[in-house]
Amino acid sequence: MKKLRVCPKSAIEYDFWNVSRAGNGYIGGFPKGLLARIKEKGWIKGDVVVNLFGGFVGKKHPDWLNVDINKWVYPTIIADSHHSPLKNEIADTIILDPPYDDPTTRFTGAALYGVKPLSVIGVLKEAIRIAKAGTYIILLHFLVPPAPKIVKRIAVIAVWQGPNHRIRALSVYRKNGISENTEQTKLLEADKKDIP
Repeated sequence: MKKLRVCPKSAIEYDFWNVSRAGNGYIGGFPKGLLARIKEKGWIKGDVVVNLFGGFVGKKHPDWLNVDINKWVYPTIIADSHHSPLKNEIADTIILDPPYDDPTTRFTGAALYGVKPLSVIGVLKEAIRIAKAGTYIILLHFLVPPAPKIVKRIAVIAVWQGPNHRIRALSVYRKNGISENTEQTKLLEADKKDIP
């Protein structure tokens, strides 16, 4: 397997990771071994790790703040990840593994969990709001959303679980060293009001 490639022009890392299926019986669970690989890269750090789509991850990581709209997965906080009750700039690491909301499959947030359609940009902006300066924001999804100006894209990694599974993108962002009182953060909050 080839080593991690770095595009010198933009300093964004690109790679392909082969990981195992979730194997925990929970549709939408993290692929087995993915969190370990993310930790090896040094992207999960600090005292306050927030998982905005907690799922059953809370059982393995009770020290994390696991936010989920479904109480049956036993999150730390029951809330919509588009509008969490968390304060601004509290998180050292943020992990997002949202449902996919692809109408061509049965694996949509509405079908699985009875929730409104997901706005990937909306939850990314919510993650930015609660992230401290320098925080890594890690998103696993089939989309690679654009990076708002308040963050820098660090990596895009294709994640494959094997045959009959979609290749998903692990997008890693890092929040710039900006305090919550800056004009950029005010603009981010204003933009967020337009997102359902």
